[in-house]
Amino acid sequence: MSDYSNRMSFFDECVEDVLKHIPVKWECTSYGNDACPSYRVNNKKLFIDHPNPQMREDADWKRFSITDDDEASDDFQMIVFQTDEFDKAIKYMEQR
Repeated sequence: MSDYSNRMSFFDECVEDVLKHIPVKWECTSYGNDACPSYRVNNKKLFIDHPNPQMREDADWKRFSITDDDEASDDFQMIVFQTDEFDKAIKYMEQR
């Protein structure tokens, strides 16, 4: 299996339990070199890490990390919110 196939399988595992809850209007911004899949809306980007902490790049990280995706912001690409609860991540992403 190629590295790309392995990465995409890992990405599938990351979102498997939440995929049906991701709003359709969110843009998938996942890229093969990323540590985990991501989605963008309202100038924010949500990174969805593996449900098993031992499979994450760092087991101490929260599963859902949100970064500021507004290029004009002083916080561009900085983590602005982290949680292990998908409902909280959705609420934060949907804020304007």
